[in-house]
Amino acid sequence: MLSSPRPLAGETRWQVETLAPPRALGQSPSETPAPWRSVDGERAYTVQVVSPLHTDPDTCLPLLYALDGELVLAALHALPACPVRVVAISHDSDRKSGRAYDYTPPIAQRGVLHDPRVPEWRAGGADAFLSFIVDTLQPEVAEAFAVDPDCQILYGHSYGGLFVLHALSTRPHAFSAYLAASPALWWFELQASRPIQLVETLAAQSLTHAVDVVVTAGGQEAWHPVAIGADGTPASRSGGVPTLPAARGLAALLANVPGVHARFHDFPQATHHTMLAESARFALDFAAHAAASHAPSASPLSR
Repeated sequence: MLSSPRPLAGETRWQVETLAPPRALGQSPSETPAPWRSVDGERAYTVQVVSPLHTDPDTCLPLLYALDGELVLAALHALPACPVRVVAISHDSDRKSGRAYDYTPPIAQRGVLHDPRVPEWRAGGADAFLSFIVDTLQPEVAEAFAVDPDCQILYGHSYGGLFVLHALSTRPHAFSAYLAASPALWWFELQASRPIQLVETLAAQSLTHAVDVVVTAGGQEAWHPVAIGADGTPASRSGGVPTLPAARGLAALLANVPGVHARFHDFPQATHHTMLAESARFALDFAAHAAASHAPSASPLSR
């Protein structure tokens, strides 16, 4: 169910519509629609669809599925409208713990996982969240809007970038392109082997159509074993291991997988914090050009 379009708060360039789940049997049209729910029922999501102002739902535009939707919507205020439709997925409450679970992959033979830096947060729920996006949300978006299946792009930052890579390696044909911004490759103690595992899992998928992959990172980003520094904020951490080389190396490994068009894009002055806005702008521009170039997934692999 789609709400009436309204201008994005304070904006004259974008309009936003809220996409709610189908009404439950017997639910009155006057009742407030229930939120989207996770498979286990423990997390609720809001899905908002942002388009250039005065765009009709029947206008077919590239679709950019964006994690951390509320942060991406905030970034849109600084960006000019372009021919892209953004499907922004947000956690309704407990955003940090929710994304720590939904965006992180399971680890074989590890059982129940917890976040390595905040142990009270559960982790490892990426498979269920991916199923929600692909099997539940995508069909509803296709009911509400004109959709080109060959111009659907998944974008995420940090833990969201890790989720994008998990989606790529396990369901590579769910989207035509995957944009992993500052992916948290350090997550859990398997950071050294994670890129290789991702590539091996993807290579085993026997791609029938090519997919486009972009990995991005900021030149001022670093991995820290602790979540906060001396004054209680991430910004007060010192030292750290630069993450750009690992991200660049992953893109190089992905480029060797048959059917994967992978590249790396760096933002030399960006920190992990500023990378969300930087990468959101990049993702929007990438999506705007996807229709013209018709994402590589539209053409079968040569035999």
